[in-house]
Amino acid sequence: MYRDWMVGQPRWVAGMVVLACAVAAGLLGPMAIDIEGEAPMTAQTLLILLPGLLFGWEVGLSASLLYLIAGGLGAPVFAHFTSGWARFTGTTGGYLLAFPIAALVVGWWAPVGKRFRFLRSGLLLFAGQILIVALGMVWQRSIVPVDDGIWSVVEPLLPGLVMKTAVGTLILTGIARLVDRARPY
Repeated sequence: MYRDWMVGQPRWVAGMVVLACAVAAGLLGPMAIDIEGEAPMTAQTLLILLPGLLFGWEVGLSASLLYLIAGGLGAPVFAHFTSGWARFTGTTGGYLLAFPIAALVVGWWAPVGKRFRFLRSGLLLFAGQILIVALGMVWQRSIVPVDDGIWSVVEPLLPGLVMKTAVGTLILTGIARLVDRARPY
């Protein structure tokens, strides 16, 4: 949405935007809602994908990598305020490693221009979350063989994915409206 604006800014502004996005993911991402028998629902995927949609793939990728490095070095930014490099080698490693890939893909396909694209942004948010789940499941199933079908694992996650997509799209809509009101014509 605002990739064009970001290109014209000095490097330190881009760096501050990346840092702000990573800090937001680190502060809000660890909060989890436990769902019995399922993976916890967090805002991590939403917070990883929003910077790419807002500012382009460069900011999305950089912010997600900074977030992962901070968590690996010990900052409690992962689900349930956990941290450490061990999170990358266990069953959650694939999900974490999918964050920068999804941020890059979503940021690359993000709408460019002055107008906000509601439907396209919502679909990209949902697709990015599905990509994270798919890559995470491949990793997880390579470590722990599961007899359940893929649909039986994905189906319980869908309400959370749809809810995060709706919230993310509303956030993007709100930001777009605020910027449009502040923009001189």
